Amino acid sequence: LFWSFLGLFWPSSGPKAAENGPPLAPVKISWKNNLLSVDARGLAAGRVFDALSAATGVFTWVAPPAREAKLSAKVIALPLEKAVEALVPGLFALSFTGKRVSAVYVFSQGTDAAPTTRRLTRLAKNEFFSPDELQDLVTAHVTRSRPSARPFGRFARQDVTGRPVSFAFTFYDGPGPVPTMDEVRKKVREAWAARSQNPGAAALSMPPPLPGRFFTLETSADFSGPPVRTFHEGLPEEITQQDPALALLSARFPGQGPFTPVRAFSMDAVALGFEFKSKDGAPLYVDLARKAVYTGFKAPAAPKPQDSQDLRREVLSQWTDFLEP
Repeated sequence: LFWSFLGLFWPSSGPKAAENGPPLAPVKISWKNNLLSVDARGLAAGRVFDALSAATGVFTWVAPPAREAKLSAKVIALPLEKAVEALVPGLFALSFTGKRVSAVYVFSQGTDAAPTTRRLTRLAKNEFFSPDELQDLVTAHVTRSRPSARPFGRFARQDVTGRPVSFAFTFYDGPGPVPTMDEVRKKVREAWAARSQNPGAAALSMPPPLPGRFFTLETSADFSGPPVRTFHEGLPEEITQQDPALALLSARFPGQGPFTPVRAFSMDAVALGFEFKSKDGAPLYVDLARKAVYTGFKAPAAPKPQDSQDLRREVLSQWTDFLEP
């Protein structure tokens, strides 16, 4: 589903093979002892940096308008940072892992390129976007494919310790004004109440009957994960799953209610948990997917750094597609 979603919103990127004419000669490039040599004279920037990526293993991105720009430099045995400066002086940004260059971003010139340059420079420097900025980026991409879709809600997601994990953005695509959050929550409560009274009724399904359609996508809260983690039609679990979580909790601890909702939190990559307080203030945690209730959680281990270079390159490729206009 994730990959099909990417196909809906983002065309494939990257250089295209020539349709006519003889195949292009390979770029003359050498990468030895962390020193780069390349003859880029008269060659398109896209070809040169594709070859640089293949030779070094470093992720490279070249702005589409700059891919066909001809370069004029010949580089002999330079460190990668100095080699990039010689190839495209002043038109690049670099990411580092420690002291090692891990990604190269090549920009185009002109005022039209400025917004993309600013966004990709922030990616290179690992300076993430504010929630409002991220919502603007998500909305711009969503409305490109679904022009009638409008923002409905934004939900910041954390793990059980409070570490930011992701954001969920929900959109409404339908007639009339966007329903209010209170209207939607009321419909959800009514739907779950009806289901609990008559669980066998086939017509009682979620999401509840509402005009139009809702869909929700979840983004990472930093650049370590893909820009779109999940996508599904319908409302976010923060709205649709709180009532059944409360029902499960009430059934397991009938003498400790009433229970007060505290928050939803990310259990793992695809599931949410819910935290409640009992009448005496004790925290209780509901994992609805596993039909489990916990009285406490151990702090999860710190996330491991990316081990796979190929996976990291794929994540960066998705972010560059996401940040292009």
